[in-house]
Amino acid sequence: GSSRAFHGRDPASPRSASRSRLRTDPSTRLQLEAYESDTAHRRASDLPFIPFVAIPPESLPGVIVRRFTWGIAILWVAACMVHFGEVWSGSGGNVASPPPLDSSGLASAWPEPARLFEVNSLHCNSSTVLVDSRFAYYAARRLPDARLGPLE
Repeated sequence: GSSRAFHGRDPASPRSASRSRLRTDPSTRLQLEAYESDTAHRRASDLPFIPFVAIPPESLPGVIVRRFTWGIAILWVAACMVHFGEVWSGSGGNVASPPPLDSSGLASAWPEPARLFEVNSLHCNSSTVLVDSRFAYYAARRLPDARLGPLE
């Protein structure tokens, strides 16, 4: 056997003797305790965060990815078959199309310079028209004679 203590230190070495002397000296006892607690903290932080029993075998992540990939591929194939079945049977085309909307022109006075005014969106109902340009939003009332009121 070896006469060496933990971590290969010899208890009879001069360093160990000076350490035992430091432990009895009250002026340096607190410094030594702080050093030892810091060393213990460093040793504990070197240990892995996850316990060894919680680490899965190396093949498990690959198995999970393969099963998930195959499951999604099967879902895509099933969706493809349902889609083709609906198209070939004609059942997918039985959706009634909405009736065409009635549209009519409205006379309006666009903001100046009217040639450069560009409409980004237009929302309207039976009484109000909302117009959006790159720079501002406008609202106008629909007048009964197929005109718009002033854009505000």
